[in-house]
Amino acid sequence: MWIPSKLTTPAPLHKSIQRARLLTELEQGHHYRLVLFQSPAGFGKTTMAAQWLSGCDNVGWFSIDESDNDPFSFANYFIGALNKATNDSCPKTAAMVQRSQFGNLKSLFTQLFAEIAPWQEKAYLVLDDYHLIDDADIHSAVSHFIKHMPQT
Repeated sequence: MWIPSKLTTPAPLHKSIQRARLLTELEQGHHYRLVLFQSPAGFGKTTMAAQWLSGCDNVGWFSIDESDNDPFSFANYFIGALNKATNDSCPKTAAMVQRSQFGNLKSLFTQLFAEIAPWQEKAYLVLDDYHLIDDADIHSAVSHFIKHMPQT
């Protein structure tokens, strides 16, 4: 069962602080394959990421909570967010996840790389609150994904 809001980019807050200098700095982030926001809870990481990507196409958002420490739950939302960012470019991988037809996340991501290879547009995948993940297999698989992810 999906919780749709976990795959939804947060709406702009009515009275959020616009951090023009940081947003200007983040424009360089579009040239990197990985951008990491790190600060204590409540310092506006989610708001900053949403503001930064608000004008971008091809954004997938995964709002992580403690229940996503299960590899099958993580995979379901991760692939759902990636599909959203890439206009459903990995339906076979999504079907494997929905039927729990994968041995581990690394093997699933290897299948994903083959399927997503034709996607040539820039896409953004946000893993919001990733610090809540403490499962070693998920960390290993995400490292594998970062190491081998497509250039786009």
